[in-house]
Amino acid sequence: MAKVKEQSISYTTAKIPSPKKLTEQLLKKLDESSTYDDIMYELYVMKKIEQGLKDVEEGRVLTHEQVKRELRKWLK
Repeated sequence: MAKVKEQSISYTTAKIPSPKKLTEQLLKKLDESSTYDDIMYELYVMKKIEQGLKDVEEGRVLTHEQVKRELRKWLK
């Protein structure tokens, strides 16, 4: 796994930087020993977080109780 020089890349949903800008920030923070797999993993995680934040903004979320009910159905 890649070692990040600083803690993390942070952004809010109010103004998410472009994917290019986020990638530039990520590359600056990764160790020189980072592999393609390390970089791809970090990009994947950043994309999924961005998608999750967008889902929250657009109201595509479930309450804890709703999730518990759904899990009970699946685990029968």
